Amino acid sequence: MYRVTTTGWTIRTDDATSIADRLNAKGPDRKGWWTAKCPFHDDRSPSFRFTVHGFVCFGCGKTGHINEVAEHLGLRDRYGFR
Repeated sequence: MYRVTTTGWTIRTDDATSIADRLNAKGPDRKGWWTAKCPFHDDRSPSFRFTVHGFVCFGCGKTGHINEVAEHLGLRDRYGFR
């Protein structure tokens, strides 16, 4: 299983797939990006892109680490994925 560690956070590709499943995302593309409707605002069309490293929403402008998305969706707490 592939792990990416940045600034103390660890996420596995399986965890990114869990997020993708929850958001009904399309992808990943050949660079590893998934596309979905943003979970942080009422999104009518997919403007949210994420990888195992982070995310960006072109609709609301929110960016951050993918663990922030996992916490928002209830898939993760500060100590790890559930």
